[in-house]
Amino acid sequence: MKLCPVFFFLYNLRMETNQRNKSKLSVNLFIFAVGVLLGMLLFGAATWGDIEASVFHSTIIGDETLKGLECPMVISREEVGEVKVTLKNPTDKQLERTVRVHVSEGFVTVFREITSRVTIEPGGEQQLSWPVTGDDAVWNYFVMVRAYLFSNYPLPSESGSCGVLVVDLFNLPGSLIVVFTLLASLLCMGTGLWLWVNEHKPLLGRALNAAYAMGGVAAVVLGGILSSLAGMWSLSALFFVLVVLLIIGIGSYFTQTYGE
Repeated sequence: MKLCPVFFFLYNLRMETNQRNKSKLSVNLFIFAVGVLLGMLLFGAATWGDIEASVFHSTIIGDETLKGLECPMVISREEVGEVKVTLKNPTDKQLERTVRVHVSEGFVTVFREITSRVTIEPGGEQQLSWPVTGDDAVWNYFVMVRAYLFSNYPLPSESGSCGVLVVDLFNLPGSLIVVFTLLASLLCMGTGLWLWVNEHKPLLGRALNAAYAMGGVAAVVLGGILSSLAGMWSLSALFFVLVVLLIIGIGSYFTQTYGE
């Protein structure tokens, strides 16, 4: 009978220890999850805009993809962004190039058309730019742009599209929103992973597998952000799907951990 208080004390101590471990685990996962969520919001929304823009006036298709088209990823509601096209002349003679740009004006079916002509010296290049604002956004969130570069022998016609995400966040410029979100995402994911590793030293078994999985998720999120910044929306869409699958895959481990 005298052993009963000892067993009772050890049992309570074990329960308190498990509760503290679970609290630490919750903090680690929460910080990491915030970083993943911020990254997914950043490149997921940008990818969505590019996908929507890909069907904007999609009947205007060139022989090749217009590689010199650049759009800002994000602009604020009051900001004036710049859509840019860099044209190159790889030939040994002077060429005139004609670019026609369609920019949405609040609706998918309403747009403004801008036609620009430039003369490019042999081996030279020229950059053109056009302003876009939050008033151009379709559904108040995405400015859609499509550009068509007319052919001029021996160069073929080219076309491309891009979407600009419009965000109203304390009137911060879009570039700062992107930088802050990117840094916050990387900081939270890195901190959450670092806390996990330090709480489970030495890493063995499921703890090690979980660390690898968390690192994989962070790497895929970063890949999605970089691909969306580069305008490669098909690749960033693939990264988004991979992130979701990875989250589902490692969810069972953390569910088992909490259930113990």
